[in-house]
Amino acid sequence: MNAYRPEYRHRDYKAVLFDLDGVITPTALLHRKAWHELFTAFFDKFPGVASYTDQDYFSLLDGRPRYDAVQATLASRGIELPWGTVDDPAGQDTVCALGNMKNDKFTEVLVRDGIEPYAGSVAFLRQVLDAGLDVAVVSSSRNARMVLTAAGLDEHFPLVMGGQEAAARSLAGKPAPDTFLAAAADLGWRPEECVVIEDATSGVTAARAGGFGVIGVAREDNEEELLAAGAHFVIEDLAELTTEDSAQAWDTDSWSLLRDEQRDSDGAQDTVFSLGNGFLGARAAQLGLGDQSGGTFINGLHEAWEIRHAESAFGLAETGQTMISAPDFRTLRVFINDEALEVGRTEMLNDELRLDFRDGTLCARTLWRTAEGHRVAVMARSMISFTDRHLALQDVHVRLLDAPARVLVQSSVIGYSSQRTVASLKRPMPPRLACPIRARARRLASTRYTRPDTRCMAPGLESHTRFLVPGCRWRRSLSTR
Repeated sequence: MNAYRPEYRHRDYKAVLFDLDGVITPTALLHRKAWHELFTAFFDKFPGVASYTDQDYFSLLDGRPRYDAVQATLASRGIELPWGTVDDPAGQDTVCALGNMKNDKFTEVLVRDGIEPYAGSVAFLRQVLDAGLDVAVVSSSRNARMVLTAAGLDEHFPLVMGGQEAAARSLAGKPAPDTFLAAAADLGWRPEECVVIEDATSGVTAARAGGFGVIGVAREDNEEELLAAGAHFVIEDLAELTTEDSAQAWDTDSWSLLRDEQRDSDGAQDTVFSLGNGFLGARAAQLGLGDQSGGTFINGLHEAWEIRHAESAFGLAETGQTMISAPDFRTLRVFINDEALEVGRTEMLNDELRLDFRDGTLCARTLWRTAEGHRVAVMARSMISFTDRHLALQDVHVRLLDAPARVLVQSSVIGYSSQRTVASLKRPMPPRLACPIRARARRLASTRYTRPDTRCMAPGLESHTRFLVPGCRWRRSLSTR
């Protein structure tokens, strides 16, 4: 009988992508003031040109990359200027020069007055982080990192896709979806697994074009515009999403099993959080435990042994069978500047294991602190395919939160040495034949295959390492024929 499958779960979303201006911080007020002063003085030099108004900000400037916003505003008045280059000094001769002048004005105000983030946005951010979701800032502003630092939130966002980052990667700005798609890819999630929170119509349009779920924040009485642009629903403040029921909804999920307590020492959790498809099975894979063996099984892989009785009689079993494990693929190691992340040796700030019955995945999230004092977030997902019964998959994400480091990800396939002879025969085997077979069996059982993946990473970047493990090869490798 088919079980009821819900249409929506909080847990289906893996990441939240925040716009910055107007969503996290009220920088829009500072931007509006800087733009107003810039264009008021500039348009005064053109007799007969309509004066700059606050509506120009919402229709022409808000949510656009800075230079594109300047060009759009000039075009609305029929004024043409050469584009120039991003290195043009602040002035009024080119589009880029005007944009750089605005940036100088904004920086002065930000440094002088600072900025306070919206209280509701901070509360929602903490709720999302507590739920274990990934977060990023996707903003058109070239000052995104500076604003986050001034607001005291920079440590919460290891990934910032601002105007400078987008330009360095030649990504088109909003309303194109490129920056949102790049941020989701950097986090390791598909667009449909991410929620975008936007307050500008151009941002909503970009997110919907990329296939994201979109929440609109109408701080400027623009609810209808955000809905028309494609927002799934609109709120006035993110505080509306931080109720007690909303907080519980992140963890309340009848389709998953969660372990958020300490790891046990008797292996019971490894059994409870196991994966299998009827042919290939594996106990829970958890990073930081050293070599893991004896936890991968293949249907039909067993050893046969002779049952000896004091007296033989009709109906007594003569042969017994014992299930044995295949070479174990679960061992994963992560080294940060040559320091292995290990339970009991490396400090763990947070440790969570979730078995999702709907996704068919086992997800282990651990936040480590190295001996150097740097935080490292590691997420290891594993699954066993239901469409290709020989296939298992491990997906490892390593994110440096504080400082650059050399990252080594190592996976191993470790043989398991059975306590019994691989095959027991009623008649002794000739020595010349027995020795090579038993030697080969011991060699196969103790074989280790290791694959390293080394990368040098900077904070905010993420290493993705995927290991495909074909179970059919394990079965052949264990054959003693």
